[in-house]
Amino acid sequence: MRRAPWLIGLAALGLAALVAAPASTTTLVHFDIEEMTAIAAVVAVGEVDGVEARWNDAHTKIYTRVSFRPTEMLKGARDLGALTIKMIGGRVGGDAALLPGTPELAEGDRVLVFLEPRDDGDGYLIVGLFQGLFRLRQGAGGDELLQQEPQPRNVTVVDAGSSRAATRMLTLKDVRAIVKGGGR
Repeated sequence: MRRAPWLIGLAALGLAALVAAPASTTTLVHFDIEEMTAIAAVVAVGEVDGVEARWNDAHTKIYTRVSFRPTEMLKGARDLGALTIKMIGGRVGGDAALLPGTPELAEGDRVLVFLEPRDDGDGYLIVGLFQGLFRLRQGAGGDELLQQEPQPRNVTVVDAGSSRAATRMLTLKDVRAIVKGGGR
């Protein structure tokens, strides 16, 4: 029995797609500042005091715990003190478990974060993974600029607007106004 050439070509294309697919990908819904403000329980500017990755008690998952010291609360309780951001993934010794799209933080990083409480009550998670974290730096005119993390290659953002095509730059003053307005 002779098979149609297009069927063989289609099968070969499907096999090539499977082989070429990345080992690990993440698909996220796009959030803009207004949406993240509406979702977040806490929006804060601050500094990372420490980062520690460790296994869970069952030794089945690695979590990274970030100690975050807010210096300015834009949304949420004003007297929270140090906050714990707990993200899935990290490196412990020679073992690594990484979730594409999870931002990497280091002690001393100065950032703005959109946070929501974890379902397990153990700290906070960053809204929209990399989308909910902005690094602070001084602009030439003295404005504090917020640099959104670039979209990782192995992350797909669904319903992404033109802001996904390039790394987004905002001023802290702009974000303060949006958060004060309550988002959407």
